[in-house]
Amino acid sequence: MEISLDWSNDFYGPGSWRMGYSNRLPSVRHKAESSPPLLANIALNSLDWLLHRQGLHFVRYADDFVIMCRNRAQAEEALTIVQSHLEGDLELKSSPEKTHIATFSQGFSFLGFDFLNHSVTMRTKSLEKFKAKIQDITERHHNLDDKLIKRINQIVRGTANYFATWFSHNRRLFKETDKWIRMRLRCMKYKRKWRTDNRRLRLKHLQRTGLLSLYDFYQQPA
Repeated sequence: MEISLDWSNDFYGPGSWRMGYSNRLPSVRHKAESSPPLLANIALNSLDWLLHRQGLHFVRYADDFVIMCRNRAQAEEALTIVQSHLEGDLELKSSPEKTHIATFSQGFSFLGFDFLNHSVTMRTKSLEKFKAKIQDITERHHNLDDKLIKRINQIVRGTANYFATWFSHNRRLFKETDKWIRMRLRCMKYKRKWRTDNRRLRLKHLQRTGLLSLYDFYQQPA
């Protein structure tokens, strides 16, 4: 189990974001290990009601949640309330070494996103997992065919549908990742190291194969 606190003194700071809230608010983050979403929703329903009664604003998805507070003192009090309920009422063990307090300027992660100041981006670990999936199916001994493009598109579509949100700032990252994918495909086409073959398979040809672009998901109207 992991519990962490994220908070900021700049309560009325303009232009800041916190998962749908437009003010910089301190937050509590909790992560239970290996809890199926349905079971987590049932188990943590009592915590939801407790936080409501305390007048605390929070966002929870299954076993991952943040609690937003006005200042450090309220954040520390919220952490005490959460720990007491989880350990005392629900008999769940918390992990003291994973409990910390951090400001928005220090950054924190939630639901696959990295929050840092006014920026909300795809988490580094999430990007690494995405690239690992692409690398696995684009080794140079594989064939560049319609079946492969379809598999790549499935990965691209799933990632873009989650991370190409109105509040995120992934456009530049997605554009660079698109280039990286195209380099992988050029390597496959010519069975050579990617550093010298980037221009031998033109972008128009790749587009004609039906290859999806992460960046283009930002261009589609809502």
